[in-house]
Amino acid sequence: MAGIILMFLFSEVHAEAANGPVIQVTREKADVYDNRTKSLVKVGELFNGEVYRAIRPYGENWYEINYADRTAYIPRTTVKEVLDTPIVNENKYYMPLGDLIQLSTNATVYDNSSGTLQPFATVFKNTIFPILSRYGNWYKIDIGGRIGFIHKNSTVMISEKWKTSNVNKVPVLMYHHLLQKKENLTPSNNVVLNVENFQEQMNYLSKNGFETISLSDMEAYIRGDIKLRNKTVLITFDDGHKTNHLYALPVLKQYGFQAGAFIITGRTSDWPSTFNPAGLQSLSKPEMVEMKGTFEFGSHTAAMHDLSGNKSFMLIKPQNEVLNDLRISKNFLNTNYFCYPFGQFDSTTISLVKNAGYRAAYSTKTGYATVNSNLYEIPRFGVYPSTSLKEFAAIVNGTK
Repeated sequence: MAGIILMFLFSEVHAEAANGPVIQVTREKADVYDNRTKSLVKVGELFNGEVYRAIRPYGENWYEINYADRTAYIPRTTVKEVLDTPIVNENKYYMPLGDLIQLSTNATVYDNSSGTLQPFATVFKNTIFPILSRYGNWYKIDIGGRIGFIHKNSTVMISEKWKTSNVNKVPVLMYHHLLQKKENLTPSNNVVLNVENFQEQMNYLSKNGFETISLSDMEAYIRGDIKLRNKTVLITFDDGHKTNHLYALPVLKQYGFQAGAFIITGRTSDWPSTFNPAGLQSLSKPEMVEMKGTFEFGSHTAAMHDLSGNKSFMLIKPQNEVLNDLRISKNFLNTNYFCYPFGQFDSTTISLVKNAGYRAAYSTKTGYATVNSNLYEIPRFGVYPSTSLKEFAAIVNGTK
């Protein structure tokens, strides 16, 4: 292993690792070694049973992985390659912020994707990591292609900066109702898209290396709390139709994608309704439970998604009624995100949304989200029956 690496840019390492083999630790611990000094130095341990993304096999005896501010090496005898095994909390789209931390002591790295802290690795004193984001008393870091949490008390910030980049704009896609082509009796209706078209679009994203983010990620991106890679997309659905569960959910799961869904909470039911493609049915509470993990929910009001003439109720109803509605819907969903009904809002509407405690809101203005976007006027691209695959490709590739 003599003469390997000094340092790689994170983006270059990740680009190679994205298609690397998936490995699982088969011993109590798999030792991680640095070789920058041409002498093996142990810098950490990966725990038994845990799954990671390697960059590549290295010679006959090693795997190379993304580790800290460099690549590192683990013995082949301590892991095995596995197929069709998911990597918990795989880092698909985060770039380092640019700040570097150094371990002041040996520290445990935790996974938090289940909602509880689960240890999966140990990193050793003096190792330097670029941080992906700050999270209260924790830092998010990347180990072997996985997002881990490390406590700030185990680290010190150092003055050096990590060369990194950030995508300059992100497309937010807006969908509503899906129907199979044979079910769609109003193919020219802008809010009804054939499932076959949606499947084709998601297949395009997957085949061309796109990843999807959550509503929470978008807020963090605009605030500058995270940096994202190229080919990142946010998928959103408005109105909370039953077809979000019936048709969108299995397609998104097929490609490992996530999405946001803005729910009219006053229309949700306690039990699933019978599907009838000739009408509209709303999501039920059990269906929403099944959607969690793929969908992050936001509010589309509780009972303000209606028009008087051509004006949204949110613009004409008394402010105290609107504010109460916004709070009811927010509490029902436990969300920080909102979407304006019919895309209609003004300065008073924005003030009420802020007062209700929402941290971001989505509009129907056309355009890309950037770090300079107004958090309460996030633009989106509507995807309609008339949207060709060529036009869809232009939107997601940033050339629309």
